[in-house]
Amino acid sequence: MKRLWIGNTWVGAVVGAIPPLMGWAAAAGSLGPGAWALASVMFAWQFPHFNSLSYTLRADYSKAGYRM
Repeated sequence: MKRLWIGNTWVGAVVGAIPPLMGWAAAAGSLGPGAWALASVMFAWQFPHFNSLSYTLRADYSKAGYRM
């Protein structure tokens, strides 16, 4: 998907926000407001984190045919 669609980062951000929800549910037995707050922070954090890495490695991504 990364080679075809620039929205791959959005999909990855959703996937990156799921593990905190899983951990919270396993530890607390339910998903409270704190779980959703943590997942929201993780979702929002994915974009600056990935974009800073992909900017640094943009030549490599371009050679491989990835659209970032």
